[in-house]
Amino acid sequence: MFDRDQASGLRQLFLRQRPAVFVTCGGNPAQASIATRLACAYARDDISVLLLDGTSGEAARALGIAARYELGHVIAGDKRLDEVVHFADTNLAVLPARRGIEQLDGLDPTRARWLKRQFSAWRWPVELLIVNARPLAGSSALDAFGGKARVIVIVSGESGAITSAYAEIKNLRNASGLTDCDIIVSDAHPAHQAREIYQNLAAACAEFLGVTCRLRDHGVAASGIGWARPRPLTLAEPVGNAADGLAYLRKETLHAAFG
Repeated sequence: MFDRDQASGLRQLFLRQRPAVFVTCGGNPAQASIATRLACAYARDDISVLLLDGTSGEAARALGIAARYELGHVIAGDKRLDEVVHFADTNLAVLPARRGIEQLDGLDPTRARWLKRQFSAWRWPVELLIVNARPLAGSSALDAFGGKARVIVIVSGESGAITSAYAEIKNLRNASGLTDCDIIVSDAHPAHQAREIYQNLAAACAEFLGVTCRLRDHGVAASGIGWARPRPLTLAEPVGNAADGLAYLRKETLHAAFG
């Protein structure tokens, strides 16, 4: 888990660009696949996306990228940032960071200055940052951006997926004061089952945690995105059900700038 110093370190890396932030979590096999599909949908709409992979390379592998180096190698001074970032598309960059994120805590001044210079020198504009968090570690990213990141909890088709998703939400509520989040149910489930899974999870979160959940879907079309620089990034109200392709992005506002 992160502490406050790690959260501050993550926030400091993106002070210059101030992107909108999504945190995807769930602790299940579907998480990386859906996080990358979401990133690809934004990238297709000409939005510059950085996918920061806090897991053990799952997001990079989902995009067919064999990542040998990661943020930890930049912190150590072994690699430059531009040597560990991978471009899956013109508008989609992937930064593996499983060890690197954990090392943000307690950086000595020399390493901290080196890392900040690397991000300052990286001229690629990040408009949307998607942090693909490892299990029970999403609170760090949420704290890093002052609670202004949008939390997306992914429920897979695996046994125990609801329990894992509930544990993620409970951890975020206890550690970061989460009050609401989006739920994406994997399309491994039939439509009626996806709706039932969501309803059971949402009811438990509302009753026992006081957290409001909204059902979303990962069938994201480029036409469903409303982004006009520097206007806010917008999200859609859900219509229909998960398997039928809920519109994910259109109406509910998430501001790109903080402060």
